[in-house]
Amino acid sequence: LNGNINMGNEITGQNAKLNISALSSPEFGTILGIRVMQGIIGEKKEVVLLDEVNSNSAFKMELNVLIQINKKGYLRVEAETKSVQAKHLAMTNPIWITPPE
Repeated sequence: LNGNINMGNEITGQNAKLNISALSSPEFGTILGIRVMQGIIGEKKEVVLLDEVNSNSAFKMELNVLIQINKKGYLRVEAETKSVQAKHLAMTNPIWITPPE
């Protein structure tokens, strides 16, 4: 698949390259990690495709991931942070995916 797809859009293809960038601040704390989730149409639970820990304890984290598309559904990303006071979770909108027929 070539081109940039924004969250909320739909793509059809065999693979999707995700360029993920998470940015936090002192208010929300350092990034603990990023998860890539896949939901399959007709299934009740999401699948964790990638669970990457941020070993730097930094406020920024970037990943480039190639995902194989074999079922109709969606991809979304979660980023978890930890400040002095609490943990926080941010979630993207989905990118809807369809494998080629």
